[in-house]
Amino acid sequence: LSNGYKTCVITPFGDQFKKMRKVVMTELVCPARHRWLHQKRSEENDHLTAWVYNMVKDSGSVDFRFMTRHYCGNAIKKLMFGTRTFSKNTAPDGGPTVEDVEHMEAMFEALGFTFAFCISDYLPMLTGLDLNGHEKIMRESSAIMDKYHDPIINERIKMWREGKRTQIED
Repeated sequence: LSNGYKTCVITPFGDQFKKMRKVVMTELVCPARHRWLHQKRSEENDHLTAWVYNMVKDSGSVDFRFMTRHYCGNAIKKLMFGTRTFSKNTAPDGGPTVEDVEHMEAMFEALGFTFAFCISDYLPMLTGLDLNGHEKIMRESSAIMDKYHDPIINERIKMWREGKRTQIED
């Protein structure tokens, strides 16, 4: 599920969990970080307002579920990757691009199956059989997310190693 990475979400309580909790609390969920990222959240709020205005102007109706999913996803992308879209171009109405829709669907698909009941959780010998199809769905969702995340992450690692980037921006 975590592709071999140690996380604070799926890790059982222990030394790794304690380390990750400390990092999350001191580095990510702190007032200083909240103030530092305020401008990026404000930018995404402005994009949301413009997008809703354009939707109402063009069609008169707003798909609230679609809009809120993409607002949340875009805000997180802006905070983590410094961009609100994975595409080179933006949609004409200010909404998500095809790539963003694919990414968001994969994220919510994976989120839906993260804590789903699976018989192989209780009988590990059945893991390879994938009786419920959950493993396949999670692998496909992870592959889609990795398709968009990995190039950005690899580019940033390269920039840090070459010394082109020396300060944390997002």
